[in-house]
Amino acid sequence: MAQQRLVLVLDDVVDGQPVGPPPMPVELLSGFQIAPVSNPPAFDPAAFAAMAAKGREAWAEVADASQWVEELRGNGC
Repeated sequence: MAQQRLVLVLDDVVDGQPVGPPPMPVELLSGFQIAPVSNPPAFDPAAFAAMAAKGREAWAEVADASQWVEELRGNGC
């Protein structure tokens, strides 16, 4: 596999000069490689449905979730 580089790009400019992170010592970067993702995340409809059902059950006694959170924060809505 070909070695890959991680490049940071910043578009910020101050006084006409580009602003970027300070240079990282080469010693810290030696041996760094980016591995390809072998198992990318995927949407699982059954797992999502189970999670939603669990959430509905847990929040069944709360009439207004927003008001409940505001009361916990002490905003007294």
